Amino acid sequence: MNPELQAWLERLLAVLWLPGSKVALLLVGSYLLLRGIDFALDRLRAYADDKDPAHVSDAEKRVEKINIILRSASRVIIVAIVVVNILEILGINIGPLLTGAGVVGVVIGFGAQSLVRDLLAGLFVVFEDQYRLGDVVRVDALTGTVERMGLRTTILRDLNGSVHIIPNGSISRVTVLTREWSRALLDIRVGYQHDLSQIEQLLQQVGQSLRNEDPWRNLTLEDLQVLGVEDLAENAVIIRVMMKTLPGKQWEVMRELRRRIKQALTDENIPIPFPQFLLPPAPDHDP
Repeated sequence: MNPELQAWLERLLAVLWLPGSKVALLLVGSYLLLRGIDFALDRLRAYADDKDPAHVSDAEKRVEKINIILRSASRVIIVAIVVVNILEILGINIGPLLTGAGVVGVVIGFGAQSLVRDLLAGLFVVFEDQYRLGDVVRVDALTGTVERMGLRTTILRDLNGSVHIIPNGSISRVTVLTREWSRALLDIRVGYQHDLSQIEQLLQQVGQSLRNEDPWRNLTLEDLQVLGVEDLAENAVIIRVMMKTLPGKQWEVMRELRRRIKQALTDENIPIPFPQFLLPPAPDHDP
């Protein structure tokens, strides 16, 4: 090899060795840091796991939500720090870049106010624990299960399987239908001619039989409560009953209660009233 070329390559390697080693160490260190964060979050998730795949506890939901936020935030922050440090190691003056980015950021900021509002709203959702993964919520006219949560959007899946992506900044009111416990609420219609005491006793028996059988005994928290006459409708007396259930299990319990109440009323020959019209007899006319 030409001695001059060899000397030039040696000087080039000497110049590149120190920056290259710094960049390599920075990349390896950032990778190990991300792996350490993932390991710590996985340990936190394992600590909150109650080892019951059929039931997701509140602690598991809260940890999963924190897990998603911290993973995404840590990656963004670490990647930004690594890029800035690599530019400094390579001798690139980042001052003009930051100045230009600041000007561009001001311009973009005028058009990104909704994005900032979404991020701030997402932070409040996380820190105030407003709702969690797996909760059934009602947002305005939409009702569904919280399938994914982020700082910018919340993703709901409704009963039809449709996915709704809702920006957090547009959420003004949230109704959580599955927090701590739920309630099965039914209005039973009976005819005016029936003995209400007999029907209330029959409803109590239906509720007691449901609580004594599997799997319903594990889904209900209290005995059936017969609240009494809720309304006097045009063609029926409305009796309201309710039963406290596990979160999200009220719909299953209501369906089973309707089935059992219908069967009990049929066994006792008590028909469920429906609208009827009595037409007056036609007046007699002489031919």
